[in-house]
Amino acid sequence: MGTTMLTDPKLLTLTQWLSPAYPVGAFSYSHGLEWAVEVGHVTDATSFAEWLRDILEQGTGRNDAILMAASYRSTSEALAEVDALACAFAASKERLLETQAQGAAFCKVTAAIWGDMPPALTYPVALGHAAATQGIPLDQTAVMYLHAFASNLCAAAMRLVPLGQTEGNQVLHQLAPFCEAVVAAAMAAAAESAAPVAPAVVVAVAVAKMVLVDLVVVLEEIVLLTMTYHLEFQVKEMLEEEVMIIVHLLAVAVVVLEQPAQMAALQIQHQELVV
Repeated sequence: MGTTMLTDPKLLTLTQWLSPAYPVGAFSYSHGLEWAVEVGHVTDATSFAEWLRDILEQGTGRNDAILMAASYRSTSEALAEVDALACAFAASKERLLETQAQGAAFCKVTAAIWGDMPPALTYPVALGHAAATQGIPLDQTAVMYLHAFASNLCAAAMRLVPLGQTEGNQVLHQLAPFCEAVVAAAMAAAAESAAPVAPAVVVAVAVAKMVLVDLVVVLEEIVLLTMTYHLEFQVKEMLEEEVMIIVHLLAVAVVVLEQPAQMAALQIQHQELVV
């Protein structure tokens, strides 16, 4: 008598990849939530939900979904180009470490179990490539990735805000449909350009549309810093760092929107900036 499969094995594979038990070290990263709590941006479940919604819609959530789509659809030759772009759009040393460390861990474990994985990629690029290799649908992969990303930040908020476990899970429940909306918009953005255009340029233009939003956030932080740090030398040091971030983001916008051929030069400059 045959056995009927009640669940798609591909869905179980994706669930395993995004489980807290999969050793990518996601629990070690809170995406700057400590700072948001320290300065009073996040104080309760409502303010945390607003903060997380912004991250998903206007920050890493949207950008990672676009990069994942690019890696999922790319050839093996173009994969390194997409990964370099993912590194270039990491706006700080800490953010670059977060995506590279988790990606390298994902590649190592996935190669040991399923095989056919590069030695190291940024996290969304690695997951997109692995999903394509295993025939797991892109939209399903991206939505579950964002949900896992949001779940990890909810767990961090339970410790840092602190929130109760019920409150944290209420936020995650509220934002679950929003993850689907973010992925739908990201997939549309990633598919805007014609096929003959280089994949990295397609992704760069899509992600660069959020650069102005990033700049507004940085400028808001500058104002807050001038209010928080009273000693002159501290203000000067902190502002210099923020100005460097602004210059870098402007460089990204100029390169990807006007001179895509200079992407390699941008990557070199970025590595020097974040070291």
